[in-house]
Amino acid sequence: MSKLNVAKVIFSVTFYGILIEILQKYMTESRIFDILDIVANTAGVLLGYLFFLALKIKTYE
Repeated sequence: MSKLNVAKVIFSVTFYGILIEILQKYMTESRIFDILDIVANTAGVLLGYLFFLALKIKTYE
């Protein structure tokens, strides 16, 4: 996977998390927008990528 593709995936997933938070603010009454959810989603994306890298390296050893 090229670095450009990795960047696209990370950006897309992070953008999706932000979009969901914005939609929660304006489209529902029972859910609220929370900046910490965006931080947690972004951290999850980065941890998931690091986990992927660890598996990839372990698999090819």
